[in-house]
Amino acid sequence: MMRLPFFEYHAPRTVEETATILAGAGPGAMLLAGGTDLLPNMKRRHQVPATLIGLRSVNELKKIENTRGLTLGAGLTLTEVVREPRVRDAYTGLWQAAVQVATPHLRNTGTLGGIPPAVGSVPVEPVGEAERSLKPGKPQMVPRLVPKQSPAAPD
Repeated sequence: MMRLPFFEYHAPRTVEETATILAGAGPGAMLLAGGTDLLPNMKRRHQVPATLIGLRSVNELKKIENTRGLTLGAGLTLTEVVREPRVRDAYTGLWQAAVQVATPHLRNTGTLGGIPPAVGSVPVEPVGEAERSLKPGKPQMVPRLVPKQSPAAPD
């Protein structure tokens, strides 16, 4: 049986607390959301962080907001995305993709933040950018997406 290596674990409740822990832990720290890739890699010793920072309790990362386009938090699981009626109704391609990912177990644990972006295969388009960062002084620009309009059918 492959076991996880020893590590220090933190479970912050806010983005600010997460950033503080991450900054203090140094380069040996990793963020843990769903863990569907990280935990097996740790068991195989492909990744061996000294510190894991669990994001499950950071509710700010699970927000769903409907402003100019739908904003989905990186901490949402694929199951939560599939169950969201606004995704199913307005972002059908994203909903269909989320429904078809892996198995129910992986959809229940895998998060949007841990999934490699595949925007090109989903019918959405960027309308701008939002800035968010967990590392002080290192902002990350994140695309805001809206449903891609289908071209009008020829007459």
